[in-house]
Amino acid sequence: RVLSGSHDKTLKLWDIKAGKCLQTLQGHAGSVHAVATIDDQHAISGSYDKTLKVWDVDRAVCVKTLEGHDSAVNAVVVFGSPQQVASGSSDKTLKIWNLRDGTCKCTLEGHVGQVCAVAA
Repeated sequence: RVLSGSHDKTLKLWDIKAGKCLQTLQGHAGSVHAVATIDDQHAISGSYDKTLKVWDVDRAVCVKTLEGHDSAVNAVVVFGSPQQVASGSSDKTLKIWNLRDGTCKCTLEGHVGQVCAVAA
């Protein structure tokens, strides 16, 4: 299975062997710029609407929304134990989030341009 994000504000879960869309996830108010898997059932997405959303992909429902960026979220990565999320934004910041409760643990500033990619 593969998960994609689109300018149409949705994510799609694909069965690559069958070449078919299994689920369409709706909830963002802007284009989806980033997506990362959390585990076999959950994923997180970042959007032009300035939010990150945690999804139960099998049920196609948003289970949590993370808010705090002042501009589009361009990149996201899940890392660590307990799981954390790093998000990069057009607001020139990198935010570290506690995935369990959705709180922002810290904001890292220093870029003079938008943050386009993150890795862990």
